[in-house]
Amino acid sequence: MPTYNVTQFYFGQYADLDPTEAGSSPNLNNDTNELTTVPGWVANKLFTSANMRLLTVTQNDTVREGNSTRLEENDFKNRVAGQGGPMGADSFTYDLGNGKITSDIDSVFTWNIEVTRGNGTTFRQVLAFVQLENGAIFSNFTPENFSGQNIQSIKLIAHSSSGFFGTLANRNLPNVKIVCFEESVRIATPSGSVAVGQLEVGDEVITKDSGVRPIRWVGRKHLGPAELRGNPQLLPVRISAGALGAGLPEADLIVSAQHRVLVTSRIASRLFSSEGVLVAAKHLLDLPGVTVEHLDQITYVHFAFDQHEIVYAEGAPAESFYPGATGLSALDDEAQAEMMALFPALARGEEEIPGARRLLTGKEGRDLARRHRKNGVSLLSLS
Repeated sequence: MPTYNVTQFYFGQYADLDPTEAGSSPNLNNDTNELTTVPGWVANKLFTSANMRLLTVTQNDTVREGNSTRLEENDFKNRVAGQGGPMGADSFTYDLGNGKITSDIDSVFTWNIEVTRGNGTTFRQVLAFVQLENGAIFSNFTPENFSGQNIQSIKLIAHSSSGFFGTLANRNLPNVKIVCFEESVRIATPSGSVAVGQLEVGDEVITKDSGVRPIRWVGRKHLGPAELRGNPQLLPVRISAGALGAGLPEADLIVSAQHRVLVTSRIASRLFSSEGVLVAAKHLLDLPGVTVEHLDQITYVHFAFDQHEIVYAEGAPAESFYPGATGLSALDDEAQAEMMALFPALARGEEEIPGARRLLTGKEGRDLARRHRKNGVSLLSLS
């Protein structure tokens, strides 16, 4: 059985685009999917580092139908002898961070897509996608236009075709990186979710404790390949969709390692006698779905209010910028001066600005994460 280890894009799990298989309908061959779109997989859907990732995928070519370079859909499992079947289906094996997953190929289809490179240039191309029986959708792109490229985003433009029984194996995207820019995280505002990179001083944001509040300060810090290679502690943390519990975050959330998220479980309440605590993302790495993201470059965007607040990033409660010693040390001189002007107590050397919730130390945060993992309790649960 040939296997091929390749790198391709993973776009998440969706409803079945091909719910009726061959041999079970008047169209015995079923060479076209019944659906071209399903909720979340539609024209103009934009994928960035927040909701797509590059994964190493093992393509398991188990069906030997005479074409040794083709991966077969599960339509072959339902064919009767007169149709040349049944022959089984080929499968993908991959790992999202919680252990290996193997699922058979359900369908292959193509879309016209628009790809934005890291330098802002774009190109359009009709390329292939694969959906597995568990709903996961992967690219099966050819390496042309991708090899060695930084990719900022992929947008679905229009469905092209789904008249396939399989797709070619062993397509690999070497040395491709997804780069994270400020627009990859959406913040809740009175007018809906807004990309954090579009927020400006004076814009209003929904906070957990204080209702709608205007932004007083916005800062940006870009880190390139050399800085990230030399300072791995600056790499961001990816919090996968749903990893915090209660379906949150709604999409993968990429934050700096020091950025804190709110934990509201009863475990946290019992340990700290508090209605929620704030824990740095890097102290949650022991939990499923929380991983260091090895990006080639990133732009971190921070914003602050008159006081420390909890906002909603991809639907999940997370802190606004906190001007403590760690946060200030990450700012350049100009940004630090802006902070001193905004919070005069900092310039006077008075005690730090009060936190919106108790700010856990590294040991406290790691211990809390381990307790949640041991007990199978999510961070935003009430048990």
